[in-house]
Amino acid sequence: MEGDKQKNVHKHAGDSSLLIPQLGPDNSINCLVRLSRSDYGSVAVLNRSFRSLIKNGELYQLRRKMGIIEHWIYFSCEILKWVAFDPNRDRMMQLPKLSVDTCFMLSDKESLTVGTELLVFGREITGPAIYKYSILTNSWLKGTKMNTSRCLFGSASVGEIAILAGGCDQHGNTLSSAELYNSDTETWEVLPDMNTPRRMCSAVFMDGKFYVLGGVGVDKKTQLTCGEEFDLKARKWTKITDMYPSRNGRDGANSVIGAAPPLIAVVNNVLFAADYALKVRGENTRRGG
Repeated sequence: MEGDKQKNVHKHAGDSSLLIPQLGPDNSINCLVRLSRSDYGSVAVLNRSFRSLIKNGELYQLRRKMGIIEHWIYFSCEILKWVAFDPNRDRMMQLPKLSVDTCFMLSDKESLTVGTELLVFGREITGPAIYKYSILTNSWLKGTKMNTSRCLFGSASVGEIAILAGGCDQHGNTLSSAELYNSDTETWEVLPDMNTPRRMCSAVFMDGKFYVLGGVGVDKKTQLTCGEEFDLKARKWTKITDMYPSRNGRDGANSVIGAAPPLIAVVNNVLFAADYALKVRGENTRRGG
């Protein structure tokens, strides 16, 4: 499989003999695959073959096949300006400035990384919009719209796919719908609805499944303690009771207007949660069957 993938990479790399002639095309590609992707910008200026390999995206697909993973952090401290941080190299990289209209610039925004893209969700004068930053081209482009535009959703990604669930639509309705985004094909797929509509929820991938937890119900004030598990193979949602505890232990007992979504993270398939208000650190594990 790896050999077939490398042949495909050769085919799209122009004259692959111009990579590293002394090593040959296979060894050249193996070297590039193992480089930090923060070095790819420098490598791309060496010659046309290197540039083609990096910009066509297949080098990243080969890295994914070989299990080579780098975790970067993207953050924005100034309007329309984003920074990428490579923790392994302790390296900060300025992204090109996002060029949008005033409405998008001033609107609330949400972000998500998936595959080789950073997606930023906001609103333009004409309606909801998505902009994507591509690692391959080091540039911003207009992204493909969702089937149902939303904000205040829960989202998570793994590899080239991301799932967005819940949130609210342009009319303020709380949603139970969900969509899957494939960054390789730049397409959105409508998934089955969740059992419980929710906004301001959080989501993670864990044990190969997608989880949504917490958030606010349709009355816009009930704190939800239940979660939901989505099996990507069965295409089915399963409700999980008491997955995210309320501050006083039960659904609907207190107003959560203005509260932040659950602060959660997964490390080695263990789900961690932090309560920012009570400064309580929690830990929970759920293994898929």
